[in-house]
Amino acid sequence: WFENPHHCYLSHCWFVYHLVTVFQIFDYIIMSFNGFKKTNQSYFELYINSDGGIMSSEQIREERLRKGLCVECQGVPTKLYDIKRARFNPLSFKKTKLNVAGESLDGNCLKCHPHLDPYHGRTKIRRGLRKQRKQRKQKSKEQSNIKTTEEETKEPELEIISLEKIRSVVEDLSNAGDSDNTTNTLVQIIKEHSENIEIFEFCIHKIQDLCKGSEDYRNSMLSTGALNDILQATKTHFKNAVIQELVCNTIRSLCNTPESRIILSRSGALAYIINVFVEHIDNEDVVSAGLCCLRKFSPNSEAREPISVLSGIDYVCKAMKLHSNVTNIQQDGCAILTNCAIDVEKQQVTLASDVEVEAITNAMFNHQNNPSVVSQVCFSITSFNHEERNVRRIRQVDGILELLVKITQYCEDSRVKEDAIGILDIFETSESNDYYLENQVLDSISQILVEDYRTMPDEKMRQVIGLMDDYEWSSKVFVAILQSLNKLCQQYPIQKEIVIRDQVVKNIITRMKKCADFAPIQSNGFELLGEIMKDDDSLRSMVLDMDGCEAVTTAMTKHIRNKAVQKAGRGVLNILSKEFPSEEEFECYMRTWNPEQKIAAA
Repeated sequence: WFENPHHCYLSHCWFVYHLVTVFQIFDYIIMSFNGFKKTNQSYFELYINSDGGIMSSEQIREERLRKGLCVECQGVPTKLYDIKRARFNPLSFKKTKLNVAGESLDGNCLKCHPHLDPYHGRTKIRRGLRKQRKQRKQKSKEQSNIKTTEEETKEPELEIISLEKIRSVVEDLSNAGDSDNTTNTLVQIIKEHSENIEIFEFCIHKIQDLCKGSEDYRNSMLSTGALNDILQATKTHFKNAVIQELVCNTIRSLCNTPESRIILSRSGALAYIINVFVEHIDNEDVVSAGLCCLRKFSPNSEAREPISVLSGIDYVCKAMKLHSNVTNIQQDGCAILTNCAIDVEKQQVTLASDVEVEAITNAMFNHQNNPSVVSQVCFSITSFNHEERNVRRIRQVDGILELLVKITQYCEDSRVKEDAIGILDIFETSESNDYYLENQVLDSISQILVEDYRTMPDEKMRQVIGLMDDYEWSSKVFVAILQSLNKLCQQYPIQKEIVIRDQVVKNIITRMKKCADFAPIQSNGFELLGEIMKDDDSLRSMVLDMDGCEAVTTAMTKHIRNKAVQKAGRGVLNILSKEFPSEEEFECYMRTWNPEQKIAAA
């Protein structure tokens, strides 16, 4: 053999071939002992064919495609297609998609792509619907014995289920007493039939009725987070007032305990209700349902902050103004404003805004013959009166004192009469205290104006300006402040330019707009503005930007027979006209504020 080179080469090849084969066999035996299984390898790893050879990833992929298996499975591959080859022609075959629950759907592997599974993530099986599907399948099999594999495995879509069938299934589930299964079924139907208004409305109405009558259904709705799914699905019909009213009533049926109100607040129920107000503020039924919900939430400390942050107070006041003749809206609105203003834990009452005071007092004016509304308003006023500044604001509302006196005289409800008497006592005490306080402040202002060389002029101005915010509630004090500042600006023109800045001018104009009917504030305010703007171009521009011309023309129109207001107003307009290149442009600008030209002299 070694003498013939050709024989030597053949023997060498024979030896190498058998040596490699032995190594492959040993490797296969060792992997078998280690728990290796051929079917547990993906095409990214090693595969061994029937001859013991190692298959490449491309060979594994082709093998799986040939057999109709998933090419992405890391473990045992899922069968996606049923491949039938012709008996006499191996190249001809028929490829059929398999639909197996939890494994394959229309040629897609549900193990590798679980998001394609319509039943993925369900915590409970909808027994009623499955039973109905099973009965339909059995009936169809009896009618026709010829069924393809696809028709036998494919489940009917839920969209074909009519409202009558859903109604019967839900009734069967609710009669069986399984609250969790019934709730999950209703929520699932809502999600899958969100476009169908009739089915959607039936499911929401059914959930509302079940939650009203059973604690188990309320707990089921809260524990499973079903409300989140309902709120998400309801966005499709956000402009539908009937559905929004049903959703608000459903939320109201759930928040019957402090714990449930906390859960619902954190799930976004408050934000949803306030957004409903924004969209349906003109609809009486929706507003009534939404306010009733907020009234239940408002006593909870965790709910008060979101209501304030989301401008819920403003929307409540707006709803009360738009529906001023609706009794329950006025009652619920006053209760919400009161609950949001009171912090029981800190024993504090927030300062009521002008909009809140107007909403509460108008409720009493518009329903003074309704004891239930008057009682709620009296309770709200009494609660707000724990803050002294609120007492002043409510006491200064025109006609409130006369109305309270009328209630004490003619109201037949003894409780309402007692509340009105208590409020009048608080107002009387507050008015007496304010009278002495105003006199003390007026004396302080007089002392500041006295010639005192130890106090610098700019310090005097700052002392008087500091009284503006503290005593903005007193018209008498504010008039004295305006007169004092005017006098100091005339005496110390240099210090005037240093001390009198933007914020002071803004406070003056804001107060003048608020007290447009009080002539002394208008006349003295105009005189002070004229003195301030006389030598300061920047302040003139700022007054124009703050609609100062509108404030002047409004005051001059309201007090057209008051010589002091007319004279001071003309002086301000003459100074503001310097900001315009010509009198014609200033006249055109003035026409926008006074189209009727009642103040032709200006």
